[in-house]
Amino acid sequence: MQNTKIKSARILFAAVFLLFSLYSVFFTVKEADHECCGEDCPICFVIQIAQQAFKLLLLVISSFVAIKAGIFFLQKNCGLTGIKVSNNKSLIALKIRIND
Repeated sequence: MQNTKIKSARILFAAVFLLFSLYSVFFTVKEADHECCGEDCPICFVIQIAQQAFKLLLLVISSFVAIKAGIFFLQKNCGLTGIKVSNNKSLIALKIRIND
């Protein structure tokens, strides 16, 4: 139950972040040729924020892809695999000796 809530929250966060990013791109495209009122133009300020958000999105996506590619490379070429241990086994079943 807890795992499904976390998964749902992650999906919701990703969807909101993606929608925000797409809205920022469309806003920038639509308002690119606006009549600028000078140095303190609020539309130019919002466009700058939208451009920064888009750059952040690209950084996050490229970092995620690089990490996944690195993990895949290490697993394929170096033979690294995860060791899975069941939580219901005792220390004796795992043959672990604990010295005090």
